[in-house]
Amino acid sequence: MKIYRLGVHVCMRKIVIILVIAIVIFQTGCSNAEIDKEVAELNLRISGLEAETIKDKKTIKDLKKQIAENEVIETATTPPEVKWMSSSNWDKIIVSEVTYPVQRVVITDKAFLKSEFLFGDVTVDNSTEGLGGGRYEAFKFEFVKGAKKYTISVESYENVIKYKGKYYKTEFDIMALGFAMLPRFDFLSTVNTMNKIYQSKIFKHYYAQEMNTTISFSNYEDVCRHVAGSVQEGLDNGGIRLLSEKPRSFGKVTEKMVFYYFGSILEIKTYKSYMSIEDSGIMKWYKVSSAVDVFAVWHAG
Repeated sequence: MKIYRLGVHVCMRKIVIILVIAIVIFQTGCSNAEIDKEVAELNLRISGLEAETIKDKKTIKDLKKQIAENEVIETATTPPEVKWMSSSNWDKIIVSEVTYPVQRVVITDKAFLKSEFLFGDVTVDNSTEGLGGGRYEAFKFEFVKGAKKYTISVESYENVIKYKGKYYKTEFDIMALGFAMLPRFDFLSTVNTMNKIYQSKIFKHYYAQEMNTTISFSNYEDVCRHVAGSVQEGLDNGGIRLLSEKPRSFGKVTEKMVFYYFGSILEIKTYKSYMSIEDSGIMKWYKVSSAVDVFAVWHAG
């Protein structure tokens, strides 16, 4: 670190000068007058170094103050009344619709409760115009931890939420949680599995025997689209072939993704030569060519 090295550099220079004095006295055989003159010159140099040390200490103090001020500025970006949104250890999250509160889902999956990507950075939103000239509250979320419960409503556009009568803007699209968990009207739903994966806004990714689990929101929905596209392309060109029954031997899971689509949970598992896709409890098995990588989006680069 530069601050540390600054002080060490000065100390080392002083040690060198002291060693020079010792060498002059004990090895050169100089007279007292000559030694006194040499010592006086070296003392002047030491005085100069001490002055530099004082200057360096002030520089170090100023740098430390600047670092502290920057940390305060960074911390101050999130309003204090919504600091609780940075928590990533909830007991449960309750999702419901504002217009139709009869639809209610309680989330207990730890991947969601411990996720650090629910809100992201939160800032005050001072805008007053929304869709149709006003704001529309789509979902209500209740975040529960012990005896504490925080309730917010989520706006239908631009990652805007409302908490205790005030509006805030979130970095991530928290509204995607409502779309992922609450059932959709039948006339709006799709029964096509690839369409469901393509339109999913939240997913979990497991790699190497369910290590390194991640949960991602709609900021990364292109991943869902890429995976759906890769599977569909394999089905179209014969690289992926639907089987009539489950294979007798398929080995260990090499990778897995879970997708959330309006209350439906879809799961793709890959094996050495096979793939399974589960959609709302219905499992299908596929033979996969070695040239096909349905999770290529994770392996690029």
